[in-house]
Amino acid sequence: MLYFRDTETGNTGVSAFSVVCYLLTLVFSVFIGVSDGIQPLISRSVGEGKKELEQYFFKKGITLNFLLAFFLYAVLLLFGKPVIHIFNREPALVKLAGESLSVYGISFLFAAVNMVFTTYHLASKRTAKALAIASLRSFIVNVACIFLLPALFGRQALWTGIIAAECTVTVIAVLMLKNPSKSQTCNAATAEN
Repeated sequence: MLYFRDTETGNTGVSAFSVVCYLLTLVFSVFIGVSDGIQPLISRSVGEGKKELEQYFFKKGITLNFLLAFFLYAVLLLFGKPVIHIFNREPALVKLAGESLSVYGISFLFAAVNMVFTTYHLASKRTAKALAIASLRSFIVNVACIFLLPALFGRQALWTGIIAAECTVTVIAVLMLKNPSKSQTCNAATAEN
């Protein structure tokens, strides 16, 4: 189980959580790298008024980050225990951290996409949307899911809170993309004139 029943398991759980957080830092750095890499390409395309090129870089960023997330999740599923051994060799911790990663890692797929959405909106002067996505995924929806799911489904749902949060933010980001802001509509009308 992914929850902590007693003090000993609780201490192991905190240590396992630390190991998972170290690995998350490494994994998320890859996603941030891709997002930062496409930012100037999208900005330049927007500045030059090349909508097709802007969409090309955005879609490539989404695809690349999603594939990297899938690959990294698969690597952690297959080789998670040897990777965890780098940080700690205690059997109970390795087992718990491995179980936690197998669940928590699903969130990589959504987090990778959300990072590109944030970068896309920033690079294309849609700052309010970028700020909304960043705030939702880093605090608002994240905190709500982390506290709400365990309260509703028990402590074993703790690790699924981040999956629900990232998935919810992805849905919101897609809806934002389908509903252009007023400034976008005005800019498009000005460009046509």
